[in-house]
Amino acid sequence: MAICKGMTVSEVSSIPELSSNHNPVLFEVSLDNFTSPALSTYAFPNWSKFQTILTSTLPGNPKISNTNDIDNAIQNFNSTFKNAFNNSSTFKSINKPLSCIPSVIREKIKEKNRLRKDWQDSKYPPYKTQLNKLQKEIKKEDLKNFHSAQWD
Repeated sequence: MAICKGMTVSEVSSIPELSSNHNPVLFEVSLDNFTSPALSTYAFPNWSKFQTILTSTLPGNPKISNTNDIDNAIQNFNSTFKNAFNNSSTFKSINKPLSCIPSVIREKIKEKNRLRKDWQDSKYPPYKTQLNKLQKEIKKEDLKNFHSAQWD
């Protein structure tokens, strides 16, 4: 199974040339009608709403007896998936350029957010201490050094 955004798959074939019982699959993609997503918009899906929509509109186990039924089931799945995503998402435009914060700093920010959530749930004092320490480290050292290096 493959999910492609903005691309048209013109042909799919299995290549039975390996000695294994797992065959590679070749997807031929046509880029003639490629539509790239808008760079200034971002989707925020509501995953529980997406799941509810998908569960209520997608048939559980369609009866398939020939290749036309397979093609129809795939087409139905694709359209239902797209509609569920579009109906469960809010799209916001981003008017300012996104900064490219290095992955090391982003990981620290994720850790800080996880610690904040843990502290808010439990009010366990060592979590708050770790949170404060990590916040200062990110703010004073990492982001300051990153921004000054970017400025230089």
